[in-house]
Amino acid sequence: MPTFLPFKKVFLVVVFIFFGCCFIYGQEESVDSLKCENRLRVASQYLAYYENASDSLLEEIAHSTSNCNDGSPNAFFVRGMLGLYTAASEKEMASAFKDIEQAAQLGHPKAATTTGMLYKEGTGCVLNLEASEQWFKKAYKLGDLEAAYALGYFYLKGLGTISQNYRRAVKWFERSGYPMAKHWLAFCEYFGYGMPKNSTNALKNLEENGIENSLFLHSFLEEYAKDSVNISLQGQPLVEAWLQGNLDEKTIRVENKRLKGVEKGVLIELDWSGNDVKRIDPIEFKTIYKDDESFKYRLVLQDSILLEGKGMAYENEAYYENAQLGFENLHPDHEVDTQLFYAINTVSYSRVAFQGEHYLLGFVDAWNINYNEPTPPMILFLKDEYTGLSEEEETTLNSQRDFIKTYPNTFESDFLISYELDKSASVWGELVHYATLENIPIVAGEIQDSGKHIIRYDGSGLKSGLYVIRLQVDDQHYTKLIVKK
Repeated sequence: MPTFLPFKKVFLVVVFIFFGCCFIYGQEESVDSLKCENRLRVASQYLAYYENASDSLLEEIAHSTSNCNDGSPNAFFVRGMLGLYTAASEKEMASAFKDIEQAAQLGHPKAATTTGMLYKEGTGCVLNLEASEQWFKKAYKLGDLEAAYALGYFYLKGLGTISQNYRRAVKWFERSGYPMAKHWLAFCEYFGYGMPKNSTNALKNLEENGIENSLFLHSFLEEYAKDSVNISLQGQPLVEAWLQGNLDEKTIRVENKRLKGVEKGVLIELDWSGNDVKRIDPIEFKTIYKDDESFKYRLVLQDSILLEGKGMAYENEAYYENAQLGFENLHPDHEVDTQLFYAINTVSYSRVAFQGEHYLLGFVDAWNINYNEPTPPMILFLKDEYTGLSEEEETTLNSQRDFIKTYPNTFESDFLISYELDKSASVWGELVHYATLENIPIVAGEIQDSGKHIIRYDGSGLKSGLYVIRLQVDDQHYTKLIVKK
């Protein structure tokens, strides 16, 4: 059962008791003894909470309203809701959706909310979070407080065109009063999202709310508290540096075999605001290119989960075919959702440096299959040991003991200059022709991170002769000779 909708089953019992005397027993009277308007109104109120309607109840509603297609909002709503239950094909489901949306357009409050939910789930229509959001706003203006809960849910997770905002989510939940709105209010209070953190009061409110979702989450959080499980891993220096905005991100192109040789790292899931770490899992992500754009990938998560498939790279983005991963739900509120399945679509890559090491930072675009909505923000940090050097180039450079390393020492066209910084430093460099004293800049005074630095210089236009490579690192000076044929 989707987390988004389960509050409906609670209210069905209340509606059934309230309307039972005037609807069920009314069947004994002649069809003409009740006006269609009243029958449609009662049927509409039944079907507004459709999660657990029985077959016999649906048959009675269908029979009672069979001759009442008067073009009213209730008529469209009743016909559409009955259609949701009986649809045996996508075409019939689409027809049911069309009737409910028509009722919404005619001003039926519950039809407007239901239309929003159907757009959110892609039921009878193409999934459209933006359209869903707009229908919830219309439904709230029409007076349906269930829509206030739905808007709070959108703000909680940042769905559609709504920007994620915990405080606004809390305000919408407070306006609603629906059981699932109370459920998410308690959730926000437990974790301190958009309101003061109070786990004791949050657990009390979940228990008093009494619905299945709240009781399940209550039991889980009680065990979570007993075990003192800490799922926040902000202490990880690399992740914390990124969260604080202390890493300089440089976009890279991955359509040129740039992912080759980049394998080990971590996959990180954040909370919906993108400010708190919820989990960090070790990951191995091997990429084997067939050409510059197409590749095969092999992914190992938590040292056990294995995925293999094909992919395609374009500019700074890589698409991964059939990449679906299962994760333990960190705060389940229903037994069917203790495990979540995420479909990874694309990863957008950039490069960062931290404490002398380089990493690829990947922003993961993924979809939560359980809830049919985007996942919370997810990022990859992969250790980047890619140098862009051939085996011969790398071996030769590594064999040299000088601060400035070169390859080849006698060149005709391009050549390499390599050096390594043990800390961040200001670097300036130039080539000086030994005979003419002509100066050619190669590093224009800049702050560089610690770690290895490689300059591939096109020397095809240089004059022949002996050159001096001069580097200044902070207040230290280094030189090396190199010859152009």
